[in-house]
Amino acid sequence: MAHKVTAPLVSVKDPAGKNTYFYEGATVPDGFDKGDVDRLVEAGMLEKAEPEAKPAARSAK
Repeated sequence: MAHKVTAPLVSVKDPAGKNTYFYEGATVPDGFDKGDVDRLVEAGMLEKAEPEAKPAARSAK
């Protein structure tokens, strides 16, 4: 699940093990280091992101 950054800046290991920096309001996508994500959630620096609303389908005329 994606997470939203609530701290001014966080560093999370990407799938290749490199540190990636995210600023407040950014979304950390799935696939980043679970240990880092869990630690940052516990510290209040990340929160679960709300799923993006998909536009409603329109019927063909």
